[in-house]
Amino acid sequence: MWLRIANRAEIKFIYCGAALDGMPDARAFLQGWAARFFRNKDAVLRQTVDVAEGDGWITVKYPHKEVRAIILPDLTEMDPASLQGKGEHLVVVTLNTERNVEAVVKKWDALARHPSLSFYFVNPWSDGKWALNPRLHDQVSDARSLRQGLLSLFAMVPALDEREIAERLHGAGGQSPRGHEG
Repeated sequence: MWLRIANRAEIKFIYCGAALDGMPDARAFLQGWAARFFRNKDAVLRQTVDVAEGDGWITVKYPHKEVRAIILPDLTEMDPASLQGKGEHLVVVTLNTERNVEAVVKKWDALARHPSLSFYFVNPWSDGKWALNPRLHDQVSDARSLRQGLLSLFAMVPALDEREIAERLHGAGGQSPRGHEG
């Protein structure tokens, strides 16, 4: 599950279990969104060497770095210790829910110790996303306003809740209203 930094990049999306386990479609849909996002992110520079997918993971290799990403639709059961590695860049892709923001606030001290951890909070149906690097954020922000600051970032992207996620996954067949491509 851990990553070596080398002359190529490797991004792996791994499902680590979460409170949305009753909705496996959420993990699969988020993985599909993330795969399209990372493929399209490199559409201009075309530096992707390889893309491989499996059940709950994606590997994207670049010539200059390696990154590992984990798909966790619900962060409430995330164990920050499981995110620790030997300095690799780690990306957690999650849904933009207030519950996930609160989970990050609750686990902030452990998350901020990771030297190169980032989060993408996404709403796959609105094409909205925001990113957070806890260590960098911790260095430049006031701890007393952490929750308020994260909720401000959260508010920039349309929020989701479990009911809406279930309705969208099952009512619309998981399709984005705009045919989302990342």
